[in-house]
Amino acid sequence: MTSFKSAQLIAGSKDANKVIFLMDRIELGTQSLKEYRAFADENEAVQATENTDVLITKLKSTDPADTLIVTSIQKMSNIKDEADGLNASDIERINEKRIVFIVDEAHRSTFGEMLITIKTTFPRAVFFGFTGTPIQDENQKKKNTTTTVFGSELHRYSIADGVRDKNVLGFDPYKVLTFKDKDVRKVVALEKAKAQTVEAAIDDPEKSKIFYKYMDASQVGMAGHFDHLGNYTKGIEDYIPKN
Repeated sequence: MTSFKSAQLIAGSKDANKVIFLMDRIELGTQSLKEYRAFADENEAVQATENTDVLITKLKSTDPADTLIVTSIQKMSNIKDEADGLNASDIERINEKRIVFIVDEAHRSTFGEMLITIKTTFPRAVFFGFTGTPIQDENQKKKNTTTTVFGSELHRYSIADGVRDKNVLGFDPYKVLTFKDKDVRKVVALEKAKAQTVEAAIDDPEKSKIFYKYMDASQVGMAGHFDHLGNYTKGIEDYIPKN
């Protein structure tokens, strides 16, 4: 709804000739289109696209009713595939317009060849991506993140914001400890000291030094952390044996 409302506002602002709400084919069902039309105002049209030919016709159209178009990323990328003969001039005519793409579920199909094709075909267009699960460095796809595809994050609405605004139910969390911190520390400290028991670790000066290092929270924290230079220091949780 948020991404569609953005498309609607841009279309209504007259700052763009075409606002194309791009979706993955999986999401683009009759029910979805019905819902988008329900979001629209009474005097506002939401144009569907039965096939690529219909999409090209609506993109070329100068009718104000054809400003806001809902289509799939698959149909949009097909325009390049058909860009020979008359379609080449069609694309040139479309590129003369001010085009804005609103991409819903931007963490999915946008990391394949289809978005690259669309960006190549419409190099002057503006792209906005909406996602509830952005692709970050740690889960990047094909060495890309949401930022590398769409640029810097413009706005974030978190669960905390939703709770504050009473759009999301609040949480009442409580911790259930699987193991006590001191018990986890002892297991790690004994493994690092290569000792079977606490007595065996304490009796050996070298083992004792290692054992007490890992038992001391001021020397080794429970969780690892990055320092100001970006260097990672391991914590007890990084050393927990698989067993």
